[in-house]
Amino acid sequence: MLHDSPDSSFKEADIMKATYRKIRVFGTIFIFYGILNLVTYSNYQDFARVSNGLPALLVRFLFCFGIAYGVVGVLCGTRILRLEEWARRTALIFVAFSLVSGIFVAPVTIGNMKKMFEALPQPVTASVSDMLNAYVFIAGIFTFFELLFVYFFTRQDTGHYFKQRD
Repeated sequence: MLHDSPDSSFKEADIMKATYRKIRVFGTIFIFYGILNLVTYSNYQDFARVSNGLPALLVRFLFCFGIAYGVVGVLCGTRILRLEEWARRTALIFVAFSLVSGIFVAPVTIGNMKKMFEALPQPVTASVSDMLNAYVFIAGIFTFFELLFVYFFTRQDTGHYFKQRD
């Protein structure tokens, strides 16, 4: 336990500072992640082409979710920096939905990306496999960030930092 030694209050303060710094880092990254989502979801036709094979209603829903995720990313990211509980919970809901939907949608989008890359006019400086690998790598980084986000913001010691706004 932290209170066993005389300088345990210093250790506790260091842990609190480190946790607060991590909250600020995650909040800032979430803001940029939101901006990136807004930029990525700026063209419905491209999104629909990558989502070819999914039901049209689902494609529209996922496109709207992507835009909402961008707005939520910016808004909740700024409010996470202010330690507001509603922002943490809202962000967790959107991140969790993104992770779950990604499991089902990724195989379709990767297959469509391959077809799109193969249809590019030749000569292309990068091979189709290189472009697909880059896409999968970037998607992996985003997924890793979302998993870390869920892990970090569901920990009990992190939750204590956030204020309840009624």
